[in-house]
Amino acid sequence: MGGSQINAIELAASIRGLGHDVVIYAPDGELSQKIADLGLSWVQSPSGTKLSIAWIRGLRRLARAYDPDIVHTYEWATSIGAAYAFRSIGRATQVMTVLSMDVPRFLPTHLHLTVGTRQLAETLGGRGRVAVIEPPIDTESNRASDVDAARRRIRASGGDFVISMVCRMTNELDKANGVIDAIKVAGDLAKDFQVRLMVAGDGGELARITRHADAVNQRLGHDVVEVLGSVLDPGDIYEGSDVVLGMGSSVLRGMAYGKPVVVQGANGYWELLTPSTLETFLRVGFYGNGGSGAAALQPFLVNLMENPEKRDRLGTWSREVVVSRFGLTAAAGSLETVYRVAKAETYRKPIMVLSLCRSMVGLTKFRISTGIKQRSVA
Repeated sequence: MGGSQINAIELAASIRGLGHDVVIYAPDGELSQKIADLGLSWVQSPSGTKLSIAWIRGLRRLARAYDPDIVHTYEWATSIGAAYAFRSIGRATQVMTVLSMDVPRFLPTHLHLTVGTRQLAETLGGRGRVAVIEPPIDTESNRASDVDAARRRIRASGGDFVISMVCRMTNELDKANGVIDAIKVAGDLAKDFQVRLMVAGDGGELARITRHADAVNQRLGHDVVEVLGSVLDPGDIYEGSDVVLGMGSSVLRGMAYGKPVVVQGANGYWELLTPSTLETFLRVGFYGNGGSGAAALQPFLVNLMENPEKRDRLGTWSREVVVSRFGLTAAAGSLETVYRVAKAETYRKPIMVLSLCRSMVGLTKFRISTGIKQRSVA
């Protein structure tokens, strides 16, 4: 369960609110209940890779049954799968979205693409058909309503300084190492402060992260770090925390709950989100690369612990920024415009065929390269 999938579902509901019919094609999983809660139509896809023959056949059946105007795919695997599924089907126009921190060069160039940051769009300058839609957040469902009640539900005592992290426990974007940085810092701070770190999320590195947390708790003789695994609705964790650590959509959710945020990146990157750092993050995304790891994070947390007024001020400002800039309604309007532009454009068959052939060659090279790297590591 990641931010891209949540954004897709929430934007689908907002697009429906503009008067369009929407059908979700996705596997059963943790977000199935969210789809149901929003009242969206859902057709279950096969689980596993989005490039499987079964997945493509299922998408073709769906297209024949519903005859859609637009097929909107998120991230590269679904985008490639749909591009080949729809190359000879009906009148559907495909739009792709990539919210990762980099865009694969093997995506079909004849299709419209939306990305989440200005910097990503600039790196694709020669591609054409690229629009920027900053990842939105539902600011109504993601907001603080009763912080004391939320803290009771997460069993935080009045004196606890609660640090929260909600993310995938993977090596992608160096997320797992960032979580381990936070665990180390929490253990060090617990010698002088009443601190508690709550870590929510699942993934391939969960066992390694849990081992680090257990080692810290055992050394201190009490639980400072709580590794929760997958949490379907982490709202109480966000609302009950004093500070949020994260990247991408997790940053936006922390802001929506009115919390100060320290932005996590790769290779030891940490930076406090403030009015002076916001512009950089708006350009490159809520992410960074390179830093001193735990040594960079600890001073930010100490400063926030010792300055409750600063926490309140940054939290209020964060909420104001996310409401004014990252609301779902504005994003849905921008996306509707992308749909209309894409639908109005016609593709000459030779251009489409050349684009798909180049895409397949690029994907093949990527898979060969990835396979070689994986074998060399193993």
